Amino acid sequence: MKILVLGATGNVGRNFIQQSNGKGHTIDAVVRKPVTTEGINYIQGNVLDAGVLIDILTKGNYDAVVNLLGGGLAKSTVLTDSTRLVADALSGKSSIRYVGISVLTLMPKTIPGHITAFILSNTFLRHVDRDHHGALESLKSSTLDWTMVACGQIVEGAGGAVLKRADKFTGGYRQIQMGDVAKEIWRELELPEHHKCAFGAWTVKG
Repeated sequence: MKILVLGATGNVGRNFIQQSNGKGHTIDAVVRKPVTTEGINYIQGNVLDAGVLIDILTKGNYDAVVNLLGGGLAKSTVLTDSTRLVADALSGKSSIRYVGISVLTLMPKTIPGHITAFILSNTFLRHVDRDHHGALESLKSSTLDWTMVACGQIVEGAGGAVLKRADKFTGGYRQIQMGDVAKEIWRELELPEHHKCAFGAWTVKG
């Protein structure tokens, strides 16, 4: 599989790249500054430059795009904008997989989930919530075979925890390690189970 990665130098991105070792896939990653990792082809450029990203996507003949970008807690549209550019560049190509990270509020929700989502959308997390929802709208109107791995608070850790996977957000506080987010993305790429939806994954407390 030939995969293009956006956000490869972020916390989850570094785990994703590290976990690619030995899998036998071809990995290209768009980065702003030069990076060197054995077995990874880094392409220097700005993913929010439409001309640059469209050129990479149309020439790369990719099987999948992994979007691990995020603007942090500040007001940002980096995920919305990058997702829209990917969807536009790959318009009409329904066989290409798109896998990214989302917030839990993108998932279908139970009543407690709706209550938690309402609270989160009116806190300091509101900018993150809006950016991720903007990305979701672009995916819904695209032809891509997309999946969003919905996460709560992403914390340090190489992964390996016991995880709960769910199709509905049931509310409450959730955590997941960075390494486990990367593992969930790899799992969806190699053994796809979810299509055109956001599913949740979080650590099961012992």
